[in-house]
Amino acid sequence: MANSQPDDATIDSPATAYGSLDDDLGSLARRLTKASDTIGQELQAYNPELGSHLDPKSPTFNAREWVKALIRLSEVDPQTAPSRFLGVAFKKLSAYGWTTGIESQPTVSNLVTSTLTSLASLIGASRRGKRIDILRDFEGVVEQGELLLVLGPPGSGCSTFLKTLASETSGFQLSDESYLNYR
Repeated sequence: MANSQPDDATIDSPATAYGSLDDDLGSLARRLTKASDTIGQELQAYNPELGSHLDPKSPTFNAREWVKALIRLSEVDPQTAPSRFLGVAFKKLSAYGWTTGIESQPTVSNLVTSTLTSLASLIGASRRGKRIDILRDFEGVVEQGELLLVLGPPGSGCSTFLKTLASETSGFQLSDESYLNYR
C-alpha cells in the first residue's frame, strides 16, 4: 500500500495561515473604520455642520433626525452620551413666599397705589408682606428610575414641589430646615 493521506486532511502552510490572518485583520480594520466613521457622523449631533439639518439654528433643522443621531451615538459609544439617572430624597421640605396683599387686575386706582408702594420700597419704607406657607414638612424618597406622580387641585403646591425638586426656586424660598439629597 502506498503511503497516502486521507482526502479530508489538509496541511496549512505558513503562507496559508498568514493569508488567513491578513484577511481577518483586514476585516477587523474595515469594521473599526466603519465604526469610527459612524461615531464621527453621530458626533454631528453635538457639533453639527452649520446650516445642516442637525444644526438647531438652521432653518432646515430636523428635530427628529437630531434625536435619532443622539440615540445612535449613545448606542455606539455610551461614554460620549451617557444616560443620566438620578434619585432624590427630601426631608422637612418646606417652601414659602411673600404676598403684598390683594393681587388684582391693574386699574387706574391700584396703578397709583402700586407706584407709591414701589417708591416706598426704594426708600426702605416697605413692609415685607405676609408669609404664605406653600409646602409644609414634605418627606420622601424617589429612587433612580422611579416616576413621581404629583396630584392636587390648583393652588395646592404641586408645581412648587416639582420646581423645588428641579432646583427652580425663583419666586419662593425654602426653609432652612429643608433637606434635599440628589443621589
